[in-house]
Amino acid sequence: MKSIALLALSLACGVLTAGATETVIQWASGQTIPDDDSTGLADTRTVSSPFASITSLEVKVQLSGGWNGDLHAWLSHDTGYSVLLNRPGRTAFSEAGARDTGLRVTFSDDAVTDAHAATGTALLTGSLQPDARETDPLEVLDSNPRTAFLSSFQGLDPNGEWTLFLVDASGGNVSTLVSWGLTIRGTGTSPQALFNAWAAGLSGPDAQALATPFHDGVNNLTKYAFNLNPLGSDVRQLIFGTGGTAGLPDYRITENATSVTLEVEYLRNTVSGLLYTPEYSTNLEPGTFIPMTGPVTVTPIDACWERIVASQVLDRATTQRGFARVAVQLP
Repeated sequence: MKSIALLALSLACGVLTAGATETVIQWASGQTIPDDDSTGLADTRTVSSPFASITSLEVKVQLSGGWNGDLHAWLSHDTGYSVLLNRPGRTAFSEAGARDTGLRVTFSDDAVTDAHAATGTALLTGSLQPDARETDPLEVLDSNPRTAFLSSFQGLDPNGEWTLFLVDASGGNVSTLVSWGLTIRGTGTSPQALFNAWAAGLSGPDAQALATPFHDGVNNLTKYAFNLNPLGSDVRQLIFGTGGTAGLPDYRITENATSVTLEVEYLRNTVSGLLYTPEYSTNLEPGTFIPMTGPVTVTPIDACWERIVASQVLDRATTQRGFARVAVQLP
């Protein structure tokens, strides 16, 4: 896989923010598309980009051999779906479709030519609009409506699995997927990219989220989540109710005649994309921590941090012990 990220970054509140830019990814394949077989070929790849939201997308596909008029291809990711090819050249007067053999094409909504109309007798090249017809490939015609464009991916998080699916819908010729790739333009900065920027002073395995490079019992993700120093041992803890701006969560228990209130105070980074979940358990057994359901107080600190107090009321008659923690997840 070849990946190139072009990223314009600025520093704000101690974290990175990004303007619109692009990531270019290319994957080699070499897999044969089963001939006249609706099970097709699914090639799934994982994308890791610095962006939080897609603004536009282009797809590059290279195929060799076969008969292009046999091919049905689509791309999917998250809720996005686009039909790149659907029996190009197939019309009411030409059921066999385009006679081209292979292609090296960039699919873009901004291209001029509909892929369904791009026909010839040799290798198909250039920039094409996705076919976008969702009609059954055994029945599709040039006159069918076009609805499945690459614009369906706009606004989605680009990170995660993408699948290119190809079907050869008619027998006699065999096509091979040589390679495919994505040009992703996006905005925002992904939570992983923000964490990586925070951990830039570390290297190799020491820069991983769950690493403890200074052997202080506090991993990098926890330090990042609670505003601790990434470049040295740091086990500071908040003191409940005193207004600290860095430190591990602190806890408090208050009681009355019928109930016990378990509270946890912690810092939350509002621009990191991290997921914070205050949880409690009554016995510390594995799998027993569940989210707190009591009142939550939020106190802003600055543009990037806020102080949270979450609580859980426990029944004194049925509960002998209570334990609290804050689970942090890097999406």
